[in-house]
Amino acid sequence: AKAKAAAKVEAKHQKECTFKPKLNSAGRSTGMTRRPGGYASRGLDEKEAWRQRERAQAEVKELEQCTFKPNLESKQRRVSQPAGPVVVRGLGRYLELRNMAAKQKAEKEDLEQAVYRPRGGGRPIGGVTKPKPFNLSSSRDPHRKARIAAEALEAENEACTFAPRTNETGGRAVVNLVMTSETTSNG
Repeated sequence: AKAKAAAKVEAKHQKECTFKPKLNSAGRSTGMTRRPGGYASRGLDEKEAWRQRERAQAEVKELEQCTFKPNLESKQRRVSQPAGPVVVRGLGRYLELRNMAAKQKAEKEDLEQAVYRPRGGGRPIGGVTKPKPFNLSSSRDPHRKARIAAEALEAENEACTFAPRTNETGGRAVVNLVMTSETTSNG
């Protein structure tokens, strides 16, 4: 377990640190000019690498203290199966209610069959209803409507006996007189 943990930490370290510097084999300076922050940033990189190594070592030490190792491959408990029949409470009542419901449904269908589909001579009863025009009253006299309308108008005129006298009534009479005299003289 300790070796696995160390290998895991090392693999993690290798995965995170991908930079591999190219070293001068002669060991001499390459003559590169000094850039601002060049040496300082290299120092920060080294500090960060040191911190990562310290964290990895702390993880390894922490994993060494873990002594719990679960045994996952042991035999699992088996539930004993009963030898005889299993008694389920309420099953009898459930089946009884289900049979009663089936009987009621069958009776209802029989009743519907008898009421809505009576058995006749083998032909389907019913069909399409053909509407006929209404004939609520038959008129024997074809001129009856015109005669009733004339009688109603005459009764209305007899009931209206009021004839108002207005300023225009006299003027209208004069105009009618002039018009009738002109039509008779022109005619």
